[in-house]
Amino acid sequence: GLLFALASLNNASGRQTSEQIVRQKVASIVSVVSRETDENNKVDILLSVYTVSIDAYPVLLLETYQKLYNIGVSKKDKIIIASAWSMAGQGYRMAGNYVKALECHYKAIALATETGNVNLLSYARNQMAHIYKDRQENDKALALYRLASGGANKDSKVNSTWWAFMNMGGVYLNMRQLDSSLYYSFKAKTLIPEKNLGEITYSYILSNIASVYSLKADNEKAMRYFDSALHIAEAARSQRYINSVSMALSEHFYRCRQYDSSVAYAKKAIAILEGTMLSNLALQPARMLATLYESRQSDSALKYWKVY
Repeated sequence: GLLFALASLNNASGRQTSEQIVRQKVASIVSVVSRETDENNKVDILLSVYTVSIDAYPVLLLETYQKLYNIGVSKKDKIIIASAWSMAGQGYRMAGNYVKALECHYKAIALATETGNVNLLSYARNQMAHIYKDRQENDKALALYRLASGGANKDSKVNSTWWAFMNMGGVYLNMRQLDSSLYYSFKAKTLIPEKNLGEITYSYILSNIASVYSLKADNEKAMRYFDSALHIAEAARSQRYINSVSMALSEHFYRCRQYDSSVAYAKKAIAILEGTMLSNLALQPARMLATLYESRQSDSALKYWKVY
């Protein structure tokens, strides 16, 4: 089945680009889900799309949405259509179009509610909450993540409750509620299945924990978690997560007044996005570099304000 197909693809992965590998894994998942008849298995397979680094490729997210939507319509399958809308929302989010993303997420939640499948609804809410997290509308994000964490079926083969806890850890970090951030990040860390420990989403948990320790001025623990987070992101060759961990490291070194290191990681956070559709993720590092250069090199400061 699916696991065998993914294993076969992994063996051939040395000769291909990251995107080609992800595309093949996604195609395999779409093929399996189109033949699956059991409702809960179908949801599990659909959720497994997010374990293969698809988030790094907004175009692939939108292409996969279109494929799933067409399959769902042809089969009159609300579960597949709902998950397709969630995927479209994520694609538009990663491309920076939040208005379009929210439209898709509202459709996903409405359809997921109609199906009565608790895992599907939990997933749809979790994905919609990302929009509010990104826009720093923290109360709205937390409310949706709480609903997502409470609604998921614990007996599912793909226990996705850790996603919501992981994201709550991120929101509390944004709010500088450090103990709450640690609590939810560690809760997610204990719930994440062992087979998912090499996943890029795990690097997000570790990076959030590292940032909390950085803000608490526990630099030894911060660097230990940052090193693990960056190692996972680089092993997965994920531009999105290399960007986010590098940006968190830049902020850490800025707090430590190690400005050369802060500059180096902010530049890395921008450089990794070259040739991708993830240009909106250059906002934070560009602003950081403009600030860092303001009193040192006015030409460089102006350059990065323009990027910002």
